[in-house]
Amino acid sequence: MLLFLAQWPAALAFAADTPTDTEVPFTQAIASARRVADLNTGWRVYLSRGESMLPQIGHDSLLLVARGDYAQLTIGMLVVYRDSDGDLVSHRLIARTSEGWVAKGINNYDADPGLVTSDNFQGTVFGIMQYQIGTDDLSIIPVDQRPAIAYAKSINKSEAHLTPLAARKMANLTK
Repeated sequence: MLLFLAQWPAALAFAADTPTDTEVPFTQAIASARRVADLNTGWRVYLSRGESMLPQIGHDSLLLVARGDYAQLTIGMLVVYRDSDGDLVSHRLIARTSEGWVAKGINNYDADPGLVTSDNFQGTVFGIMQYQIGTDDLSIIPVDQRPAIAYAKSINKSEAHLTPLAARKMANLTK
């Protein structure tokens, strides 16, 4: 299992040379992530979906997120926030304005359309765990133990402002 602290540059360099898939099954990765989160007050586990944060956060990575203090945010931090669609999004802070923080996915050309504010800020990503690819069936995890999903949204497509549910509905209408 790969675990590294997202705010530490040395850990990022380590992660760049490490394969993203491991021999750890999904259920074991979630259990390990929960144990780490339970040791730290205010930490939660999120499941990442999407590719806008590759290679740092892969699709289906487990994110360890600390609630943290909004006033302590700095450029470069990875955060989870709730966007205007109500989705949880995991992106990097790139600028501060008088109204809030500008966030952007690493692979996105444009910044996110909304700001990260003290009202929608959920926490700072402190750890990223990868697990064995192809073992991410949430149905095998009891409902009360499933992690919330934080999307690494692409905003460079026509569906950019749709929630994942609305995007799926739109895709079904065009088939």
